[in-house]
Amino acid sequence: MSQAKPYRADTGEPGLGTSVQSLARGLELMEFVVSAGEPLRLRDIAARLGYDRSTALRLLATLETCGFIAKDPASKLYSQGAKLARLRRFSPARGLLIERMRPYLNRLNEATGMTTYLGVLEQDQATIIEVVPAKHIISVRQMPGDTEPLYRGAVGKSLLANIPEQLQRGMVESMRFQRFTARTITDKQSLLRELREVRASGLAFDEAEGHDDVCCIAAAVLDDSGYPLASIGISMVKAMYPGGARGQATWIEVVRETAFAARRSVVPT
Repeated sequence: MSQAKPYRADTGEPGLGTSVQSLARGLELMEFVVSAGEPLRLRDIAARLGYDRSTALRLLATLETCGFIAKDPASKLYSQGAKLARLRRFSPARGLLIERMRPYLNRLNEATGMTTYLGVLEQDQATIIEVVPAKHIISVRQMPGDTEPLYRGAVGKSLLANIPEQLQRGMVESMRFQRFTARTITDKQSLLRELREVRASGLAFDEAEGHDDVCCIAAAVLDDSGYPLASIGISMVKAMYPGGARGQATWIEVVRETAFAARRSVVPT
């Protein structure tokens, strides 16, 4: 029996109709935008995938119309759309995790008034799967489906810190670091050092590492083997809270206690 070989959108293999090639290219483009972890420009998408700009624009427009890709009207940047976020969010296993974690997200939201979120490890990035908005007018806006590199924020670091060491080192070795702010971790040794601190303390912090105005506190929800099922945390506007995330002693303990309490809802007793 012959083994089927994978099809790439740019091969131009005979026998494949134009509609199939367009579908393959659209899926490749969508995967690239979603996995990037940050909004992208048209020219960068086209250059990275080797498409001419008119082809990339046509595919993006189609995906945007279908709700799988979103375009910011002001910045003209492309990111994951709401429909794709909903599809990823409501897989059966993920839906059950969200239902079990929602009371703890609400509890954390009530205790702090901040935007609270639930994140999971998804390949080489952290994905937000549930959000409870802040009660303050001035607050951090997050959405289910938002993604970020594992080295950049509290949710990613809390997840990465608690996976088996061999797997963790392999993931760190394969990372391509990008500087988002002056405080972004951009080298492997600094990241490994911070991951050891996160694992020991049970808490991860984002001190304006992804955005100059945003700080976060997060803690992993572990299963009975110590593997991180999810990360639960809060985001705050840095200028409103002197001392940043590490300076909020009361909230730090609330996040820690909430993650520990949440563990009891997913670990059999």
